[in-house]
Formats: sequence, structure tokens, C-alpha cells
Amino acid sequence: MEAIDAELTEVRRVIAESRLGPGFVECHLRHRLPDPLAGARVTLTALAAALGVEARPFGFRGDAGMVEGGFSLPYSDAVVYGLERDGVVTTLAVHGFLEDIVGGLHPVALEQGLVLVDWRKAEKLRAVEEGFAL
Repeated sequence: MEAIDAELTEVRRVIAESRLGPGFVECHLRHRLPDPLAGARVTLTALAAALGVEARPFGFRGDAGMVEGGFSLPYSDAVVYGLERDGVVTTLAVHGFLEDIVGGLHPVALEQGLVLVDWRKAEKLRAVEEGFAL
């Protein structure tokens, strides 16, 4: 949690001090969380079941190719994606923060004691019985 808070402090600083029009003159490269799910045991099977979708490989358009260990869980206009090793999720991200996805991730986050971090809004949401709280 300390690493997340330190990263969020830097993101908030950039948002407050480095905005120029629609963009920024500086960015912050997060580096304090090399293993973001350390200590948790989220399986790709459980994650897919929680969202009710089938996992697919993850890659980039064009000639960039597939990401080794990458997976995606397409969901409506959003996608949950990340990296897995031997069926265990090591990195998890969401593109398109829809309420349905957040709701689907809640049981997994609650069971594993995980937090959701919205880096663009610089917010940390922790799982509680009723849902997620700031």
C-alpha cells in the first residue's frame, strides 16, 4: 500500500503541476510496483468466471505480435487484461472502467484483499463487503 500511495502522490503532482492544454509536459513512470499482485493468488480461471467471459491471448495490432503470458478478457466496450504464469495472474489491468467490470472483480478483490487503482483519476479503491470504497 505504501508503494501505491507513493505512486499516486507522484501522479497527482503531475496532474496538478504539468498539465498543458489537453496533455502534459511531464509524465510519471510508475516503478515501485514491479510485482503488483505479490502475495495474492488470483487464477485466470477464477477471473474469467467472475467476469463470465472466456480468456483470450493478448497482443498488439500490426507486427508487434502476441505478449508472452498475456491474456485478455473482453467485456462489452472494455477489456480486462494482464499477464499470467502457470495459470496465476501476476499483473492485471482494466481498459474502460465500466461498473459491470468493477462489480465482477469485486468478489476476487475482496477474497484476495486487492485494491483497484484508477491511475488516470489517481484514486485507490479498496474492496469492502458492500462494494468498493475510496
